[in-house]
Amino acid sequence: MGGYDIKRGHKADLKDAAVKCFENFNEECGKIIASFGALKKITAYVDDEKVFVEIEMKKTDDETSLKTIKAYNRFLEIATGYTAFHGKAFGFS
Repeated sequence: MGGYDIKRGHKADLKDAAVKCFENFNEECGKIIASFGALKKITAYVDDEKVFVEIEMKKTDDETSLKTIKAYNRFLEIATGYTAFHGKAFGFS
């Protein structure tokens, strides 16, 4: 499970991020649960100014894998307020 910092002043809205990035999702006990492309299951929740994400992957073709990576990165960008270029949301300093 990965924990990602939330940009100061940004309100993490996982539901909004899921609507924009994944075709279908469920909300259970404050957690977003979805599947998309190569993501067999993604579970995300916010706690103590971090977004926590747990994923289960499945093997797919290259095109589906690329679409999955783009959707996952976009989800983190919307949820944390950081872009992939900034790196902090993705665990890079």
